[in-house]
Amino acid sequence: MLFRSDPTPWDVRFRIFGFPVRVHPLCWLGLAILGQSSFNKGMEYGLIWMACAFASLLWHELGHAFMMRRFGSPAYIELFMLGGHAVPSYTPQQAWRRLLIAAAGPAAGLLVALAVWVLTRTVDITGWNKYLVVALGMLYFINLVWSLLNLLPVWPMDGGHILREVLVLRKNRFADMRTHQISIGVAGTLIAMSLFVLLGPPSLVGPVISELPSWLIFFIPGPIMCVFLAMMAFQNYQMLQIVSRPRIHRSDDRVPWER
Repeated sequence: MLFRSDPTPWDVRFRIFGFPVRVHPLCWLGLAILGQSSFNKGMEYGLIWMACAFASLLWHELGHAFMMRRFGSPAYIELFMLGGHAVPSYTPQQAWRRLLIAAAGPAAGLLVALAVWVLTRTVDITGWNKYLVVALGMLYFINLVWSLLNLLPVWPMDGGHILREVLVLRKNRFADMRTHQISIGVAGTLIAMSLFVLLGPPSLVGPVISELPSWLIFFIPGPIMCVFLAMMAFQNYQMLQIVSRPRIHRSDDRVPWER
């Protein structure tokens, strides 16, 4: 979303399950940056990361696209640097349908993570090719971590879209405004927690971290994620200024849905 780019002559285009897909060349650069640690282990590990990350990103967007099709709207998929989106021909007017569309992407990723987890615990993989085992580990990590992070209530991530539709379903007259306010609050809190862990005195950080629940520690972002959260917080601040302006009429239930 933050790095969406216009079409170029070097885009890769194909169809999968009937959905047109466009892959911007910067998509490969973004995946390579995220997989730098894998490339440090060897080129073959980096290429495995690229394949697993690309497949996971595409599968995530297919989750959205399948749900859009289920509700009668054709869709196409675009993958760009550090993200992607599935675009419907038209946006459903019902909030519950938009909520299911937003949740379908993370659900697809969690389903893959669950499948890999079940496989590795029901089948003896000790004799399998080491690169296949590495690929399974990467698929599990990517689909679990990316899906959970995507569920954070920070617009424009899926969790932010889900938050908005929940507010609409609860008849909140200021769903857009509240969504951006909560997004700024969550992003700011996570950034503050990360800065405390990275820059705080060890004598203070250690005891505090030991008292936090493990699920909360999981969501403490690293430096790269903090940059993205800061950009999202700024986006939400800009959107908050727009939706806070007085209007004669605005229907909170008909705002275009976009990944």
